[in-house]
Amino acid sequence: MVGRLGALAFGAVGLAGAVIWELTYAGFSILMIVGVVVAHGYGAGRKEDVALAHAPEFSLLL
Repeated sequence: MVGRLGALAFGAVGLAGAVIWELTYAGFSILMIVGVVVAHGYGAGRKEDVALAHAPEFSLLL
C-alpha cells in the first residue's frame, strides 16, 4: 500500500509497526503479571491485595 510512495514511507511504516508491536507486547505482559498477582492474592485469602488499585502496581514492581 505504501510501496508506491517511496522508500522513506515504506521504512516509516515498518518502523512504526515494530514500535506498536513492542508496546502491545509490553501491555500484554503487564496484564499477564496482573493475573498472576491477583490469583496469588485471591488464593491466599488476601482480598485487599487483589484490589484493582494495587494489582497494576505490583505487576510493575515485578
